[in-house]
Amino acid sequence: MTNFIVTTKRTRIRKITLADAPFLFELLNTRDWINYIGDRNLNTISDVESYIEKIFINVYQECGFGYYHISSSDGDDIGIAGFFKKPYLENEDYGFAILPKFYQMGFGYEVGEALIDYGTKEFSFTKLDAVTMQSNCASQKLLEKLGFTRIGLITLPDKSEEDLLYRWLAR
Repeated sequence: MTNFIVTTKRTRIRKITLADAPFLFELLNTRDWINYIGDRNLNTISDVESYIEKIFINVYQECGFGYYHISSSDGDDIGIAGFFKKPYLENEDYGFAILPKFYQMGFGYEVGEALIDYGTKEFSFTKLDAVTMQSNCASQKLLEKLGFTRIGLITLPDKSEEDLLYRWLAR
């Protein structure tokens, strides 16, 4: 039995597990992930399993929250979304990635609303940050629709060009 942390009208959201490696292999190697988030050099399922343990499972244990697996109510893998504490941001970071075949279907907004509500109730988030590349107009529109406000530019530690910093404040 799967333990969903949140469900919406069309989605089910749960913690990521090692069983998600084939799906994450596909997601983390999409053109948009590589262009907008970065190439993680995950070339095998075994590489992805190690990444899951290091990036997802360890963060759940350390922080109590993290990125979550999103599936449709029919069981199709859609993407991931959730929270991450990054040392160069003032607040927890909200991030998301969806498989291209699910773009422009409203899943990002539906899941974003549900997860932000979950984060405010479960983890007492009153502020969230989000970072996106200046060229990623779709992510910018989604963040603004979710109630994030554009704060300004930020240069991330591993990049030379500036990205856009957004902030969400609890209402």
